[in-house]
Amino acid sequence: MRSPLTALSAAALTGTLALSALLPGTAHAVRPAMDPQVRMHAGLSVVESPAPLGAEVGFDSRLGRNLALDAGVFFSPETELGTTPDRAVARDHLSMRHGLYAMPGLRLPHSQPRSFRWDLYGRAGGGVIWVEDRYERNSGSVTGQMDVAGYVGADAVIMKDAWGVRAHARMALTGVYDNQLQNDVFYWGSQYGVELVYQFGYRGESY
Repeated sequence: MRSPLTALSAAALTGTLALSALLPGTAHAVRPAMDPQVRMHAGLSVVESPAPLGAEVGFDSRLGRNLALDAGVFFSPETELGTTPDRAVARDHLSMRHGLYAMPGLRLPHSQPRSFRWDLYGRAGGGVIWVEDRYERNSGSVTGQMDVAGYVGADAVIMKDAWGVRAHARMALTGVYDNQLQNDVFYWGSQYGVELVYQFGYRGESY
């Protein structure tokens, strides 16, 4: 039986490959005068403590002048073994570790400076997350579950020619079954990232 991270990584790889193949053609159909505008981003990811730094990779494709679709995956290494004695609050022992997302976004309209380009997006979408239960964890074993989740967030990017830097924050919202409480509980988890960005086929155009 494959681990949750292996299954999530395989799904992410399939989705991002399909996205990279399909979305350039979609952008061309919507606004060929501004093609191409497909950006790959990769960098550091931070989820809830006590998880160490993780990684994230994805693609952001423009669907219109002020509309874009961002899709990708983030993941974090295993934490040090630890439990939380307080069983009354699910947030005390459940921690988001990995996720797969697809988030359409609306761009804040603005004029661009001459020397560089910048954009700010508000986003909402869906995907899946892997939530670790630190209360159930024991040496050599990680207990958790994969759940469908909704996402909300925002990101900002600064571009100079084909390269740039992006910073983002997002929140995942879902319901998680707590084995100890024997009940479904509402769960939200935050994730942040700083990434390098590369724009494919840059021709000097801007929004």
